[in-house]
Amino acid sequence: MAKRPVPRYDFKAFGEAIKTARKGRKESRKKVCDEMYISPRYLANIENKGQHPSLQIFFELMFICLETSHQSSSAS
Repeated sequence: MAKRPVPRYDFKAFGEAIKTARKGRKESRKKVCDEMYISPRYLANIENKGQHPSLQIFFELMFICLETSHQSSSAS
């Protein structure tokens, strides 16, 4: 039985959003990676190349984006 074709989600926009959120928090890639226990190269690939993160890392990065957007909307 053949596998059904499954389209892969393009994570480039997600990576750009993560990078923007990280810079909005004025945090270095190394600082974020140290807190998340991941390598800076892994985060760089997510931010710049749209690498698919693991589910756990995806949720942690989403938290960073949501936290940043909440802070910026509260400041307005």
